[in-house]
Amino acid sequence: MVWLGATVASLGQLRGEESEPVRPPAGKNRKLSPEERKQLQERYRRFKQLSPEEQERLRRRQKDFESLPDEQKEQLRRRGQALRDLSPDQRARLRRFHQRWENLPPERRKHIAQRLRRLQNLPPLERERAMDAMPFWRRLDPDERQAVLDFIERLPQSN
Repeated sequence: MVWLGATVASLGQLRGEESEPVRPPAGKNRKLSPEERKQLQERYRRFKQLSPEEQERLRRRQKDFESLPDEQKEQLRRRGQALRDLSPDQRARLRRFHQRWENLPPERRKHIAQRLRRLQNLPPLERERAMDAMPFWRRLDPDERQAVLDFIERLPQSN
């Protein structure tokens, strides 16, 4: 799975969707802490408020996630943690970027994702210079740019 594709898909977490299991995986039954129980109950409450179509979409995503190799699941969990580690302001800026991203045609998103993947391992200053040459990047406002850069910095390095 490509890092940006997975990342942008993970942005669903910003809208309240969860990519991690809402129950312990099979064979890993354990006593939940009060905080874990509270989080689980809140996730379930939010899930039940979704339309049946959205619930089914999330069930399919969960099934897809659970079928991934352990290494890939762990990588996605780390990326999800990078999202959770953002400040509320950074998440709001990233949400704005995500909305713009979702409005792009699929082929354009694919092209941009390929370019951003190549930039992921560059040092921050070189990355910013290279991104400044991307027309899509130049159309983002400074807050959206900073949110994306902050998020990329927190991502685990790709292979």
